[in-house]
Amino acid sequence: MAKLTDGQVVFDKIDFDAGWENAIVLANVSPEEMKMCYICKFHIVKSSRVAKANPDLLDWTVDLINMKKLDFSPENLIAVHYGCLTLRSKLDAKKIINRIKKGHWEYDFEFYKSQGEK
Repeated sequence: MAKLTDGQVVFDKIDFDAGWENAIVLANVSPEEMKMCYICKFHIVKSSRVAKANPDLLDWTVDLINMKKLDFSPENLIAVHYGCLTLRSKLDAKKIINRIKKGHWEYDFEFYKSQGEK
């Protein structure tokens, strides 16, 4: 479980797993491979989890869904891009996330194939 140490939240593997489980699912991709950042609506690749001192903006980490309460329970964690942490618009994102989850989201294979990417 996450711990608050010297003013910083330190997440463990269980927290990262919970954040990944709560992230937005893309309908046409395995959720074990890729999900979507609710903030920027861009895909998150599971293997690009933040694991270094200077992470890339598209590496993912865990964020609190409701920051009004310092609740580190698994249901309050979600995977987001490291670069999106400062872009969230509200302290409590439950309504936004629920609204996004009701939609149909897909990874655009054709676009990335034309760009020479995965």
